[in-house]
Amino acid sequence: MTSLQPEQSLLTQEESTAIRGVLIFLIVLGHCQYFTDITSRWEVMGYLYLFHVKCFFLLPFLYPLKSLTWQRATDLLIRCYVPFLLFLLGFFLYRWGTGQIHVALWFLPASLFAGGGRVLFRLTGLRVLWFLPALFATLLLKEGWQRSRTIPRICLLAIGFLEILWALYCANLPQNAAIWLRRINFWSFYVQIALCYLPIGLLLRWALLSKRFSCPFFLVVFLLCTVMYFYHTFAVTMIRYPVNRMSSMRQFLSYLATPAFLALLYFSRATFARASWLRLLGQHSLLIYLMHPLLGHIFYAARFRIPLPSWFWVLPTTLLCCVIPLLISYYLDRLPCVRALLIPRSWQEWKNAICSSRFSPT
Repeated sequence: MTSLQPEQSLLTQEESTAIRGVLIFLIVLGHCQYFTDITSRWEVMGYLYLFHVKCFFLLPFLYPLKSLTWQRATDLLIRCYVPFLLFLLGFFLYRWGTGQIHVALWFLPASLFAGGGRVLFRLTGLRVLWFLPALFATLLLKEGWQRSRTIPRICLLAIGFLEILWALYCANLPQNAAIWLRRINFWSFYVQIALCYLPIGLLLRWALLSKRFSCPFFLVVFLLCTVMYFYHTFAVTMIRYPVNRMSSMRQFLSYLATPAFLALLYFSRATFARASWLRLLGQHSLLIYLMHPLLGHIFYAARFRIPLPSWFWVLPTTLLCCVIPLLISYYLDRLPCVRALLIPRSWQEWKNAICSSRFSPT
């Protein structure tokens, strides 16, 4: 696909960092328990989930389309799985030591490549770690697609569109669905995410490069998704089910709202890039993402000691969930070897950190 211009980046480094800052701020706000308490009747958290995390899967499609190599695959594996394993084992050992683990131990190795948020929640008490294996699968598939020839590319795109239909079908599966269906979804969870966002990401890149679709078009799409979400939530879902559930309509709206919202950020990229605080959040978005759920739980417990209205805590909690990881990241920057061990960017960097003599006694 020559029209995709694989060598071209649609974003500068500052623009990309600022967009990540917008997305991570929305994620932290959406996970704030006080914010959820206030907006639960309107299902605002579910609305944010339509697009905020998922935009991270489409954002790499706005960068140059690199071809997959063994070195590149190794770097992606280290970049995504080292922090994933550290946080997974840390939270798992804490829950296991306090007697909070009531699942078979085979779930632990299985969570590396299957299961998603539900399995990780049973192991760690948190769901957010699913993002890193899913991002790894998406990046691997994107770069594998770029390396492939025409026929394999067409096949991957066709499988991706079929996977979108499969995801829409499975969104409303009952709890007593056939066990083979549940096993397929369990073992292929991360692959399914990658397959779904491959065609969506490539279509978004094509749409932005071709300039056939302007900002008002994406704004209309996003607003329609917003109206349909709240209509579906209140007029359909809440009437049929006493507890809010994922549905094929919400899944469908997510596949439309995510690229539309990212396109809106793209058209506003120059404005966001001028905000230094957004660039700061985006630069440290990974550490903020990994730490903010734990911090949020700690601050949510403060409501028992300081009985104030939930609205009072929303802004302080959101800011602290961003500022504390920023401070930790600041000190890690002063210890580059430790940062490379915990949050490496490549295999070579991680290997050098392990072999570094800085940890040897002097």
